[in-house]
Amino acid sequence: MSRRHRHRIHAEKVYVVRVNVWHRWYRRLALLLFIVALPVAAYYGTQWYLGEDQRELENQNQVLRDRLAEVRAEILDLEQENANLLMASAMDEEAELQLREQLVDWRERNETLESEIQFYLSLMEPSSSESGVFIANAELQATEEPSVYRYSVIIGQKSLNHPRVAGSVELQVISENENQYAVLGLADITDGGAELPLGFRFFQQLDGTIYLPAEFVPNQWMVEVNLASASSSSIRQTYDWPFLGR
Repeated sequence: MSRRHRHRIHAEKVYVVRVNVWHRWYRRLALLLFIVALPVAAYYGTQWYLGEDQRELENQNQVLRDRLAEVRAEILDLEQENANLLMASAMDEEAELQLREQLVDWRERNETLESEIQFYLSLMEPSSSESGVFIANAELQATEEPSVYRYSVIIGQKSLNHPRVAGSVELQVISENENQYAVLGLADITDGGAELPLGFRFFQQLDGTIYLPAEFVPNQWMVEVNLASASSSSIRQTYDWPFLGR
């Protein structure tokens, strides 16, 4: 029995398999590199994809920045144009206001000229019922100083031959209240004498300044023309004081 068993053992073939250890390590290393390369590739792929989106966003932002610069330039142009229009409108309004003021001034001048022309015509061509010396105009103007006024009086003559007129003019300022009545003459309210000399053929204008006492409250003022001719009587005209409370 043992001899047969021994021969059976010798009869079996023994195979020797050569194992390449380095090949196994290469495969493991390749697998490891593949595993490591996957996240790296995914990372760089994601970065590339995001980089494309970022570049596209940058391009869009640049387009928007360029458009924003154009819009700002358009806004500046519109603001300048609006400022020019506002300035032109203000200038037009100022010009219109000046034209209105000039028109009013021209109308006033025209009325004054018409009044003066009528006055001169009445002197040169008086009617039969209107002849002799008369008070053509009497005005007072306030000044910046209190109780100081400018007066202007025009004395004229309506006549066909206009003989020379001589005489004098007196001015009086009247203060009439319930308890008192006071009259100030030229000597009291001017730097001159008690009367103004008069001498003309057609008309004469008398101008001057009136100085009233601070406590004096006038109600009326009067112009009196005294002619040197014995046949002529004096002419007197009373006017209301135009500056109440002054």
